[in-house]
Amino acid sequence: MPTSSIDHNQIRRKILSTLYEKFRQEPKTPWLSKIDIGVDHEIPTADINWNIQYLCDKGFVEQSIVNLRMGSVVSDKYKITSYGIDIIEDPSEFNQAFPTSVQINITVDQLRMIFNDVVESASLPPEEKSGIIEEFNKFMSHPVAANMVSTMLLKMMGM
Repeated sequence: MPTSSIDHNQIRRKILSTLYEKFRQEPKTPWLSKIDIGVDHEIPTADINWNIQYLCDKGFVEQSIVNLRMGSVVSDKYKITSYGIDIIEDPSEFNQAFPTSVQINITVDQLRMIFNDVVESASLPPEEKSGIIEEFNKFMSHPVAANMVSTMLLKMMGM
């Protein structure tokens, strides 16, 4: 039975994010143990066990199975699935599947429009404005940039 006071959606977000980053860094060896996942986020073992099983049952995470001559053995290693990658790279679907206690409902396009308006109203030379907007658009084209921006906004709001 889960024991921590952390919201299960937060735990699931952390597990998926950790496995996603591991896969991005080492796609040929994307496996992590429950201990590796829990230590990074100081999540109690009971909460890791319960939530990782949930993520496996939903198809977001896969558990390693080791084939031996005498049969197969389930290991304590996990990796994100292609379905897990798809959901984490789609901020709207990710936030819908694993909502945080505070939702910021803003699309990437809305954020770009607001940012463009703020930059355009700044007292900067036109070439500097276009350079700032171009760099911001590059940043926002990264698959997890919207999640990063949401996290920054929540931290700014003290959440």
